[in-house]
Amino acid sequence: MTESAIKPRKTHLIRDGKQLEVLTSPLRSRILLCLSSRGPLSAREIAVHIGQASDNMHYHLRTLSASGLVRVREKRSIGPRSESVYEAVAREFRVDRSNQSPRFRAAIQKILRSGLRLIERRHEAALEKPEFATGSRKLELQFMQQDVCLNPAEFKEFLRRLDGARKYIANRHSPQKKRHYTVTTIITPEVIAPDDS
Repeated sequence: MTESAIKPRKTHLIRDGKQLEVLTSPLRSRILLCLSSRGPLSAREIAVHIGQASDNMHYHLRTLSASGLVRVREKRSIGPRSESVYEAVAREFRVDRSNQSPRFRAAIQKILRSGLRLIERRHEAALEKPEFATGSRKLELQFMQQDVCLNPAEFKEFLRRLDGARKYIANRHSPQKKRHYTVTTIITPEVIAPDDS
């Protein structure tokens, strides 16, 4: 079976520390997210979608391909030359929470830190927009933090609803007459339970 004939799996469980370390690069994480949500794309098309120079794409795509998270779907001709079209091996990626090795945990922490830095930069950029400076209601910038207590059944229901929201926005990528948003979800379990006394 050729690579072009292999259909992406629904979910890929990341168990390998080396594979997880590949995603400690925020740019590689964005490339993988772009491919998993938007389907097969060339390096040039990925660069347009995520707002990066296309020269930066090839190195990161080779790294993602070598890790087994991305593969070449086909080669296509663009005038006198050809370009590779890449696809993610799955539509969704999850981390194996049973892996408690120091290397695995360190990679998760690094991904979280880099993700938070990216959120901070985007938030600062939004605050500098003229619409925000003038108090315009056109800039819908929202932030919410809430501490909650959920039993296992309630948490499962929360994840189901969150997955519904994710699916709702997953295929809405057409930029025509639409504002671009970045949606980030971080769920952190508290180590210490609240005092019920």
